[in-house]
Amino acid sequence: MATIFVADDNPHVHSMVEKSLGAEGHEIAGTMVGSEALESIAQSKPDIVLLDSTLGELNAFDICREVLSLPGMEKLRVVLLAGPLETVDSTEALQAGVSTVLQKPLDPETLSALVGNGGDGAASEGSKSKPAAIDLLVNQALGDESAEQLRSAIRKQVEAVVTASIPSLVDHITDRLAKKLKPR
Repeated sequence: MATIFVADDNPHVHSMVEKSLGAEGHEIAGTMVGSEALESIAQSKPDIVLLDSTLGELNAFDICREVLSLPGMEKLRVVLLAGPLETVDSTEALQAGVSTVLQKPLDPETLSALVGNGGDGAASEGSKSKPAAIDLLVNQALGDESAEQLRSAIRKQVEAVVTASIPSLVDHITDRLAKKLKPR
Protein backbone atom coordinates (compact mmCIF):
# COMPACT_ATOMS: atom_id res chain seq x y z
CA MET A 1 0.00 0.00 0.00
CA ALA A 2 1.08 3.55 -0.70
CA THR A 3 1.66 6.48 1.63
CA ILE A 4 -0.24 9.48 0.29
CA PHE A 5 0.32 13.04 1.45
CA VAL A 6 -2.48 15.56 0.88
CA ALA A 7 -1.47 19.24 0.81
CA ASP A 8 -4.76 21.06 0.36
CA ASP A 9 -6.45 23.78 2.39
CA ASN A 10 -9.90 22.27 1.81
CA PRO A 11 -10.94 19.85 4.59
CA HIS A 12 -13.39 18.17 2.22
CA VAL A 13 -10.53 17.07 -0.04
CA HIS A 14 -8.77 15.49 2.95
CA SER A 15 -11.99 13.78 4.01
CA MET A 16 -12.67 12.40 0.52
CA VAL A 17 -9.11 11.10 0.13
CA GLU A 18 -9.23 9.50 3.59
CA LYS A 19 -12.59 7.87 2.89
CA SER A 20 -11.69 6.56 -0.55
CA LEU A 21 -7.97 5.74 -0.39
CA GLY A 22 -7.74 5.22 3.36
CA ALA A 23 -10.51 2.65 3.08
CA GLU A 24 -8.37 0.77 0.54
CA GLY A 25 -5.59 0.50 3.13
CA HIS A 26 -3.35 3.35 2.00
CA GLU A 27 -1.71 5.48 4.67
CA ILE A 28 -2.89 9.09 4.48
CA ALA A 29 -1.03 12.09 5.90
CA GLY A 30 -1.38 15.75 5.14
CA THR A 31 -1.59 19.41 5.94
CA MET A 32 -4.04 22.22 5.25
CA VAL A 33 -1.42 24.91 5.89
CA GLY A 34 0.67 25.88 2.90
CA SER A 35 3.68 27.02 4.92
CA GLU A 36 3.89 23.52 6.49
CA ALA A 37 3.70 21.62 3.20
CA LEU A 38 7.38 21.32 2.28
CA GLU A 39 8.61 20.29 5.74
CA SER A 40 5.67 17.93 6.32
CA ILE A 41 6.18 16.20 2.97
CA ALA A 42 9.90 15.81 3.64
CA GLN A 43 9.20 14.28 7.08
CA SER A 44 6.49 11.84 5.94
CA LYS A 45 8.40 10.60 2.85
CA PRO A 46 5.24 9.69 0.92
CA ASP A 47 4.92 7.72 -2.30
CA ILE A 48 2.47 10.22 -3.79
CA VAL A 49 1.70 13.87 -2.99
CA LEU A 50 -1.69 15.37 -3.84
CA LEU A 51 -0.82 19.08 -4.04
CA ASP A 52 -3.42 21.83 -4.28
CA SER A 53 -2.55 24.24 -7.08
CA THR A 54 -3.55 27.20 -4.90
CA LEU A 55 -2.19 26.35 -1.47
CA GLY A 56 -2.44 29.67 0.31
CA GLU A 57 0.20 32.16 -0.70
CA LEU A 58 2.58 29.49 -1.98
CA ASN A 59 3.18 28.55 -5.60
CA ALA A 60 2.45 24.85 -6.14
CA PHE A 61 5.08 24.59 -8.88
CA ASP A 62 7.74 25.98 -6.52
CA ILE A 63 6.70 23.52 -3.80
CA CYS A 64 6.91 20.68 -6.32
CA ARG A 65 10.39 21.71 -7.46
CA GLU A 66 11.63 22.06 -3.87
CA VAL A 67 10.21 18.71 -2.77
CA LEU A 68 11.67 16.89 -5.76
CA SER A 69 15.08 18.46 -5.09
CA LEU A 70 15.26 16.90 -1.61
CA PRO A 71 17.51 13.84 -1.22
CA GLY A 72 15.58 10.63 -1.82
CA MET A 73 12.53 12.45 -3.22
CA GLU A 74 13.60 12.65 -6.87
CA LYS A 75 11.13 9.95 -7.96
CA LEU A 76 8.20 11.18 -5.82
CA ARG A 77 4.94 11.37 -7.75
CA VAL A 78 3.30 14.78 -7.38
CA VAL A 79 -0.33 15.08 -8.48
CA LEU A 80 -1.49 18.67 -8.89
CA LEU A 81 -5.11 19.27 -7.82
CA ALA A 82 -6.72 22.08 -9.81
CA GLY A 83 -10.04 23.80 -9.19
CA PRO A 84 -13.04 22.80 -11.32
CA LEU A 85 -12.68 25.74 -13.71
CA GLU A 86 -8.93 26.31 -13.28
CA THR A 87 -6.57 25.87 -16.19
CA VAL A 88 -3.04 24.66 -15.56
CA ASP A 89 -0.05 25.45 -17.75
CA SER A 90 1.00 21.94 -18.84
CA THR A 91 4.48 23.07 -19.83
CA GLU A 92 5.14 24.66 -16.45
CA ALA A 93 3.68 21.61 -14.70
CA LEU A 94 6.04 19.30 -16.60
CA GLN A 95 9.02 21.55 -15.90
CA ALA A 96 8.16 21.58 -12.19
CA GLY A 97 8.01 17.77 -12.12
CA VAL A 98 4.26 17.30 -11.75
CA SER A 99 3.28 13.74 -12.64
CA THR A 100 -0.43 14.28 -13.26
CA VAL A 101 -3.04 17.02 -13.06
CA LEU A 102 -6.48 16.22 -11.65
CA GLN A 103 -9.44 18.58 -11.71
CA LYS A 104 -11.63 18.95 -8.63
CA PRO A 105 -14.03 17.72 -7.49
CA LEU A 106 -11.99 14.56 -7.13
CA ASP A 107 -13.46 11.28 -8.20
CA PRO A 108 -12.71 8.34 -5.88
CA GLU A 109 -12.41 5.93 -8.82
CA THR A 110 -9.90 8.19 -10.58
CA LEU A 111 -7.84 8.51 -7.38
CA SER A 112 -7.91 4.76 -6.83
CA ALA A 113 -6.80 4.11 -10.41
CA LEU A 114 -4.06 6.73 -10.09
CA VAL A 115 -2.66 5.15 -6.95
CA GLY A 116 -3.17 1.65 -8.35
CA ASN A 117 -1.25 2.36 -11.54
CA GLY A 118 1.49 4.30 -9.81
CA GLY A 119 0.38 7.74 -10.98
CA ASP A 120 3.02 7.89 -13.69
CA GLY A 121 1.00 9.90 -16.20
CA ALA A 122 2.70 12.94 -17.64
CA ALA A 123 1.27 16.35 -16.92
CA SER A 124 -0.41 17.05 -20.20
CA GLU A 125 -3.86 17.85 -21.48
CA GLY A 126 -4.38 14.17 -22.13
CA SER A 127 -3.55 13.14 -18.57
CA LYS A 128 -6.09 15.34 -16.86
CA SER A 129 -9.14 13.75 -15.37
CA LYS A 130 -11.91 14.56 -17.82
CA PRO A 131 -15.54 14.75 -16.77
CA ALA A 132 -17.98 12.63 -18.75
CA ALA A 133 -19.44 15.85 -20.19
CA ILE A 134 -16.15 16.55 -22.02
CA ASP A 135 -16.24 13.14 -23.67
CA LEU A 136 -19.85 13.73 -24.65
CA LEU A 137 -18.96 17.13 -26.14
CA VAL A 138 -16.40 15.41 -28.33
CA ASN A 139 -18.89 12.70 -29.26
CA GLN A 140 -21.56 15.31 -29.93
CA ALA A 141 -19.25 17.10 -32.32
CA LEU A 142 -18.77 13.77 -34.07
CA GLY A 143 -22.53 13.10 -34.04
CA ASP A 144 -22.37 10.13 -31.64
CA GLU A 145 -24.57 11.43 -28.80
CA SER A 146 -27.96 13.09 -28.63
CA ALA A 147 -28.37 16.67 -27.46
CA GLU A 148 -30.41 15.49 -24.46
CA GLN A 149 -27.65 13.10 -23.35
CA LEU A 150 -25.13 15.91 -23.69
CA ARG A 151 -27.33 18.30 -21.69
CA SER A 152 -27.84 15.66 -19.01
CA ALA A 153 -24.12 14.93 -18.70
CA ILE A 154 -23.23 18.62 -18.51
CA ARG A 155 -25.92 19.19 -15.88
CA LYS A 156 -24.55 16.27 -13.84
CA GLN A 157 -21.03 17.73 -13.91
CA VAL A 158 -22.24 21.23 -12.98
CA GLU A 159 -24.23 19.76 -10.08
CA ALA A 160 -21.14 17.83 -8.92
CA VAL A 161 -19.02 21.01 -8.95
CA VAL A 162 -21.65 23.03 -7.09
CA THR A 163 -22.29 20.26 -4.55
CA ALA A 164 -18.57 19.85 -3.88
CA SER A 165 -18.05 23.61 -3.57
CA ILE A 166 -20.94 24.49 -1.25
CA PRO A 167 -19.46 23.13 2.02
CA SER A 168 -16.18 24.97 1.39
CA LEU A 169 -18.03 28.14 0.47
CA VAL A 170 -20.16 27.94 3.62
CA ASP A 171 -17.02 27.39 5.74
CA HIS A 172 -15.23 30.27 4.04
CA ILE A 173 -18.14 32.70 4.53
CA THR A 174 -18.61 31.59 8.14
CA ASP A 175 -14.92 32.08 8.93
CA ARG A 176 -14.82 35.51 7.28
CA LEU A 177 -17.96 36.70 9.10
CA ALA A 178 -16.73 35.32 12.44
CA LYS A 179 -13.47 37.25 12.06
CA LYS A 180 -15.25 40.46 11.12
CA LEU A 181 -17.86 40.20 13.87
CA LYS A 182 -15.50 39.01 16.61
CA PRO A 183 -15.45 41.53 19.49
CA ARG A 184 -12.07 43.15 20.00
